[in-house]
Amino acid sequence: MSVRSQAIFHWTCRAKTCRQRWRLVLARQVTWKRACERTLNFHSGSAERTSITSEPDLVLKRIRERLPADLKNLPLKIDVAKHYHRPSGRLPVGGQNFLLDPAVGTPQELSDDDLFRALPISFCVFRIYSKDHLHDGTLNSALHAVLGEASDAKTNM
Repeated sequence: MSVRSQAIFHWTCRAKTCRQRWRLVLARQVTWKRACERTLNFHSGSAERTSITSEPDLVLKRIRERLPADLKNLPLKIDVAKHYHRPSGRLPVGGQNFLLDPAVGTPQELSDDDLFRALPISFCVFRIYSKDHLHDGTLNSALHAVLGEASDAKTNM
């Protein structure tokens, strides 16, 4: 078989596998299901927990330590996604956000600088995946125990 024939065969098999996987995803037949998720925000002046955010396997190990004995070998996967804010220089939200201060009695416009100052510098999203949803509550409790009691943001602002 020539090199060209081998390459065509390889890419044909790869494309077929890709199509099959996408069919399963679109049919909602996925192997791994998100059991729980937690977001940690890091604001100016607060240190990012670099050891825990840069070592997903360490987080997963600590989660397993907090699970009941019969769940310690449960098939799990972890995803740790980091995001660093880089606010746009265009300041796109001018004239769209207001705050009602009862002391003043009228709505006050929030400048883009006020909004960006309130944003965290970075954040990490921790997601735990399992094969089913039978133990989501237990996994969520273990994830919260590992990451601490800091609360997630309740709104998108």
